[in-house]
Amino acid sequence: MEKVRQSNEACQLGDFQTAVKLYGEALRADPQNCILYSNRSAAHLKLGQYQTALDDAVKARLLNPKWPKTPLNPFREATVSDECEEKANERRQVSLHQHSPARTRGR
Repeated sequence: MEKVRQSNEACQLGDFQTAVKLYGEALRADPQNCILYSNRSAAHLKLGQYQTALDDAVKARLLNPKWPKTPLNPFREATVSDECEEKANERRQVSLHQHSPARTRGR
């Protein structure tokens, strides 16, 4: 219970990295707790860790489909998926630019 209090406090202070760690520790003690998955999902989202946020949101929804605070609804799910795809496209563009013939000729 102390880990849950600490993780909630970390979120309120904007320390989402610590919150993710503490929610993970709390989940090891209570792996069927949809609220912890939901909260950790929100913390991952704040850190820009979109796929992990989506994974936790899906797990929370699977554990309790009626939990109203699961950060997974059609709009949020689409937003997270779009953001994941957008980040992947950005990485591909950077990789393509770094390995383009114009950049490798002088090597």
